[in-house]
Amino acid sequence: MRGGLRMAFGIAAVALVTPPLALWLAVANRTGLPGAALAPRLWHRTILRVLGIRVHVKGKLAAGRPLLVAANHVSWTDIMVIGATAAVYFIAKRERSDWPIMWRLAKLRRGIGVESDRKRRSRARMHIVAERVHSGD
Repeated sequence: MRGGLRMAFGIAAVALVTPPLALWLAVANRTGLPGAALAPRLWHRTILRVLGIRVHVKGKLAAGRPLLVAANHVSWTDIMVIGATAAVYFIAKRERSDWPIMWRLAKLRRGIGVESDRKRRSRARMHIVAERVHSGD
């Protein structure tokens, strides 16, 4: 029973936190107001807290920019950990677009979708990645 109650609380917490943070992110993206990097980190941290996952960071990202971090994750919780600890933009398989809510949040977070099975299209998307890295993202 206790696990079910925790799960229900967690789902409710995520459902309550997601819309205002998504709105904050959308406004920050369109207006240039501060917070475009903070809102997703708060969301990821909320998810981790609800799941009871504690994160211990050792070391830090290189200070020099531009910077590209490559991380092959094992599960979706790895994405939450990375997103909670660093202001990063994700590159995801376009195949994930069938997850409507998560895909929409990824696009709102300025994520980039690539089609891993279509090399020509993937190459074209890598130009977008290069532009974003050079612009400071």
